[in-house]
Amino acid sequence: MALPTVISTSVITSITTTTATGGGNVTGLTITARGVVWNTSPSPTIANSKTTNGTGSGAFVSSLTGLLANNTYYVRAYATNSGGTAYGSQVSFTTVLAATMSQDDYDLWAKIGYVPNVTPTDESVAIQLAYLAAESIINEQP
Repeated sequence: MALPTVISTSVITSITTTTATGGGNVTGLTITARGVVWNTSPSPTIANSKTTNGTGSGAFVSSLTGLLANNTYYVRAYATNSGGTAYGSQVSFTTVLAATMSQDDYDLWAKIGYVPNVTPTDESVAIQLAYLAAESIINEQP
């Protein structure tokens, strides 16, 4: 039997620090498994992380889980039948950088008009944050 004939990989959406949504569309004879595969290296296969999204032809949606923050992943839709496994085109995405900021630091950032979603690394902003922290301590009332 021939491999599945047409496989397309959907654009990755709903990207967070540890999850994303993907999917694809497959056509062919007697599709016995379909889903997406992903890895941090290009050209992932069913030997890598994968979803299993039913059987048969048609469109499907996949939830990619167990991802690591701030990593680039490569994704391909796949379909398997008695002829083997075929893959769609590869797409890539990068997960969101995890926030590692305390509530106190967050509040200090908000004082200077910046509401962060990641830990700051810019030296001038870090100096400004340290100044605000010191000012906050100096201005505390007994």
